[in-house]
Amino acid sequence: MAEMEKVGLSVNPLVAKLRLIALFISLIVVFQGVLVLLGWVFESSILKSTLPGFIEMKTNAALGFVLAGAALFLQLKTPIVGRQQTIARLLAVLTVIIGVLTLAEYLFNFNLGIDQLLFDEPSGAFGGLLPNRMGVPAAISLTL
Repeated sequence: MAEMEKVGLSVNPLVAKLRLIALFISLIVVFQGVLVLLGWVFESSILKSTLPGFIEMKTNAALGFVLAGAALFLQLKTPIVGRQQTIARLLAVLTVIIGVLTLAEYLFNFNLGIDQLLFDEPSGAFGGLLPNRMGVPAAISLTL
């Protein structure tokens, strides 16, 4: 038992359950982001939307989902060391950068062009005045 605690493995059943929940959530978030990106690749409104009738998720938000979910997934391995830790941190930092840059675009009313890097969306598309720019709540969520 002491050896398990040395390497960061918890014998606490509550911690084990919470880690399992975090693993499940990380996989759902990555899966949702990948589905949305596939929706943009194949121009499928059904895949771009989280639920039928909802507005479409923007590509940077979907990319942020994939990056954040993957970072969480990598952090769940215990102990996390070396290259895996570096990759997890890099993915998390990239997620925050996407959110911060999008918030800066809103706050300072300028366009960095990051919204249309992956996919073009026609001007005036449903769900936003700015082509392919995620909403403020999504940008704040990625930043946090």
